[in-house]
Formats: sequence, C-alpha cells, structure tokens
Amino acid sequence: MNQAIYHLEKSIELEFLNDDSYKYLGLCYSELGFYETGIEYFLKADNDQKDGMLFLVIGQTYQKLGDNVNSELYLKRAIEINNDFRVEIKSRFLLGKLFFENGDFQKAEEQYNLILANDSKSADAYYYLGEIYYELGNTVKARAEWRKTLELDPSHYGALLRLY
Repeated sequence: MNQAIYHLEKSIELEFLNDDSYKYLGLCYSELGFYETGIEYFLKADNDQKDGMLFLVIGQTYQKLGDNVNSELYLKRAIEINNDFRVEIKSRFLLGKLFFENGDFQKAEEQYNLILANDSKSADAYYYLGEIYYELGNTVKARAEWRKTLELDPSHYGALLRLY
C-alpha cells in the first residue's frame, strides 16, 4: 500500500492523473487505517460522479470514523443511484447496522425488510431482524427470524448461537 501511495501521489504531482487516481489513493489510505486522509481523497474523486460504489465506500469509511451523519448521507446516496444491486444491498446492511447501534430499531427494521423485498433469500437480513426483535423484548418473533435464517443457511453462526 505504501508503494502504491507513493507512486499514485508522484503521478498526480507530475500531472499524470487518471479518472480513478484519487479513488485508489483513498482506498490505500483507508486500508492502512488512515480514514481521514482516505476520505479526503474519496471526496476529491467524487466530483458529482454517479458512482454508487464510491458513495458506499465513503459511507463505510465515515462509519469507521464514527461519523454517523455523513455515513448515513453517503449510504443513502449510494442507494439513490441504484446502478448496482450489490451496492444497494451492502448500503442497506450498513445503514441497518448504523441504526441498530444507535437504538433506532424501526429504521433498522425498515432497511432489513427492504433487503428482503429485493432478496428473499438473505439469511443475514432475517438474522438481524431477529436481533432487533430480541432487543425489543419480542423473543418469540426473534426466534422465528433466526429459524428462517437457519432454513436458508443451516450453518449461520449467529443464528445457531441464538437458538442453541
């Protein structure tokens, strides 16, 4: 990563700039744990592009920094663009996690249900719905969701721990 950063920065300094130079610099810095610097380069790469994957990565990086406001903003932008099903699903999982950790179980539940509306075989979405219902004190509903998880993925570690 350090070599990649060196060469990317040198190429930018020499004005050999590619469309994704800043994006790769952001990825390199983020991979090394320098999230603030990674965000700086991601935002330089943004330039009003319609790149859902870039917005997903920015949202994910803000989440690692504990900046939930910006994380939510960029994850929602990634979903709005909706040019890649996988980006939307990953963004919704991260939003669900963010809302769950902040105790906003209704918004978290909404995200997991939207995932299931697009992918009814998402064992993880059922699992996290079970976690929400468990936190809300509805163990019957939670156990039902964990059983659905195991129907789809019999080796799902979290659901196995919860049920057995």
